[in-house]
Amino acid sequence: MNTTARTTLARGAIVLCIGMVLSGCGMLKQGGSGAPVAGSGTASSGPLKLDTSKPQTLFTGTPVKTIFDRLVEVRSKKNMKVKTRSKSQLTMALKLPAQTGKPAEEVRIIYTAQTSGPETLITAKAVRAINPDTFEEKLVDITRDLADKLQGELNDVQSNLR
Repeated sequence: MNTTARTTLARGAIVLCIGMVLSGCGMLKQGGSGAPVAGSGTASSGPLKLDTSKPQTLFTGTPVKTIFDRLVEVRSKKNMKVKTRSKSQLTMALKLPAQTGKPAEEVRIIYTAQTSGPETLITAKAVRAINPDTFEEKLVDITRDLADKLQGELNDVQSNLR
């Protein structure tokens, strides 16, 4: 097997592994619209708008802390750990199993909160970190591959907080 085929096979296995981690037991609801909105994740002066090209959900009357606490609870059940947390951003991480001859990797789900009045827009982004927490760290955006699962998870969290 040549190196190109091995690389393609390894990438496919990583995406499959990430999909299994995100899907958990397959109990998450699927569907819905969503996507991140440009911005720093802080308070916004205008109304929040959904961008249906990426995973995001609009929460009304629910504090960011409550939403993030629920996301931590859901992700912790899937063996993910809190990597960073602030008032407007939550990052959860899961180290992938080591592969001989390959650099260390981890999957990160980054949730960003943008608020305007009583509304909070939560946006999810998934990245694969190669050589995490080193000067050689490289991030690969895998949100597109996992958009349906991330959107389903956000919809599930939203319905449980009503």
